[in-house]
Amino acid sequence: MHVRVVLHGWYRVGLENPDGCLDVDVPEGTDVAGIAQALRERSPLLDAYASLVMIGGKKVELNRVLMEGEEVHFYPVFSGG
Repeated sequence: MHVRVVLHGWYRVGLENPDGCLDVDVPEGTDVAGIAQALRERSPLLDAYASLVMIGGKKVELNRVLMEGEEVHFYPVFSGG
């Protein structure tokens, strides 16, 4: 199954593609947490548990199963003051 992943902020560090877009092939039934784990080698700073994840402009949970052709966005969560 083919999905597109867009990494934002510091998740782009170390990527060959500076716009943060990655086309990824994963087994059918892969969830958001699974694709984040698959990308850890390409983006070592990616942490699904410290991310806002969106598909189709809506926030999704890590157990959300991905569908063919979807675009998944990972945003690092910032805090502080």
